[in-house]
Amino acid sequence: MKSKNNTPKPASKSSRSILSIAVSTLILLLIFALGILLGDRGVLNGAIFNPRGNLDLQTSNEIYGILSKSFDGELNSNNLQHGSASGITNATGDRYTRYLNPEQANTTRQRSQGVSIGIGIEVGVKNGQLVVIAPISGSPAKEAGIQPGDIITKIDNVAVRDMTEQQASAAIRGSAGSNVDLKIMRGQEEKNFSITRRPFVIPSVEAKIDSNNIGILKINTFDDNTGRLSRAEVEKFINSRVKGIVLDMQDNPGGSVIAARDVLSLWVPENTIIMTEKRNSKVIRTYSTKGKPIAKDIPTVVTLDSGSASASELVAGALRDLKDIQIVGEQSFGKGSVQELRTLSNGGMLIFTVSRWFTPDGHSIDGTGITPDQKVNDQNQSSSATLDFAVNYLIKNTR
Repeated sequence: MKSKNNTPKPASKSSRSILSIAVSTLILLLIFALGILLGDRGVLNGAIFNPRGNLDLQTSNEIYGILSKSFDGELNSNNLQHGSASGITNATGDRYTRYLNPEQANTTRQRSQGVSIGIGIEVGVKNGQLVVIAPISGSPAKEAGIQPGDIITKIDNVAVRDMTEQQASAAIRGSAGSNVDLKIMRGQEEKNFSITRRPFVIPSVEAKIDSNNIGILKINTFDDNTGRLSRAEVEKFINSRVKGIVLDMQDNPGGSVIAARDVLSLWVPENTIIMTEKRNSKVIRTYSTKGKPIAKDIPTVVTLDSGSASASELVAGALRDLKDIQIVGEQSFGKGSVQELRTLSNGGMLIFTVSRWFTPDGHSIDGTGITPDQKVNDQNQSSSATLDFAVNYLIKNTR
């Protein structure tokens, strides 16, 4: 704060002392909480974290002590708290481990219910570049023409070359009604987009029956509603006696493992292992199907593209391994790690990598993705071209 004559008002020694103690305490609590949250997990990006050990905070306290006495500016305790939490997660070296402040955490919770505010894109770092994994169906980014594989070079005229995924995502986020300017490279062509942030509903599942009596089950994301909605749509397909199903997961950036399991349970017999999690090469958890596989005898084809990641890759990989279902389209993104979400006492959220996942046959797709059985090289990156190919392939091979 500044006084009316614009002369900075010096903080009193007592107030600086109280602030120093408060921030130091917050940092200690964050470190302690992180140790409890990790518990017996004990591993972050391959480095052992001993929750019983002590983290030397002398340097952090020394830095804060100097700043609190001599820094030419205002020190905000909330910003310092969130900054220290982000510093811990960034220091793991794992791009998927991050801290979300309360506002960001609330946005994440809303998205799990199918509602979001922003422009609606998932981004990731690939080969040192910030890449659009997928624009979300029905989002401002999708409507503006953003495509999977677009390379973002600037956000609001700020170069992204030194940004982490978390910093880039934070820069893209904002309040409804505000704009964000993106400069991207698409092949050799540079494009500029000015996109207005707004609330939008993420349609987890969309479905239709085409003129060939093929059921198209389009899954845009794996959230809390995906399993229930997918089963309801497949039941409609069965009642309509469809000849086959195209499970379309193009531009699907992933989501909940449980939702992926529920979708797989439509095709795969109950109690079949569909994913194995490993940490340091040791199996720590398996996931098995649950519920009646009502689509198990219906000919099915899966579509993927470069915007298909995480849970969508899990579903495709398991269907290939367990049901020999053909995959059509492009190489998928290649996210083969598992994250857990923990709500923190301040209302924020810790998202951290706990394992790597493997398909039923033991394949890891991390960093490589899934190679389709039938490649569709569409220069216009049109999802409809891949969908048409999948429908025709299904018709030809189910006569």
